[in-house]
Amino acid sequence: AGGRDVYQNQRSRFLYYWPEFRAWQISSSYEKRMSLVSSFGGTAAACPTYDSDWRVWNDLGWRWTPVSALTVQCRQPCPCNDVVVSGGEGLQSSSMGIFSRVDGVT
Repeated sequence: AGGRDVYQNQRSRFLYYWPEFRAWQISSSYEKRMSLVSSFGGTAAACPTYDSDWRVWNDLGWRWTPVSALTVQCRQPCPCNDVVVSGGEGLQSSSMGIFSRVDGVT
């Protein structure tokens, strides 16, 4: 995960950094380059809350959809123990919620 923390929600989705894309992503595995939610800011941000231009994969349209209501926030200053992702429930509900840091994985 590019030396950055990996987080997991209660639906077994992972929030992780993918160095090749310089993006934070949400997927069923932090070892996959394919994702359901991704940042498109290209900032190589150390913390997911520092990245921008989050988009959600729209299965019906087979395309990335910007969601202006999507928020990615830490419950405390970075480095985060928990990250809250919300606003994309209509397109990828399993990829929303509270993500907790996975110990020992970067």
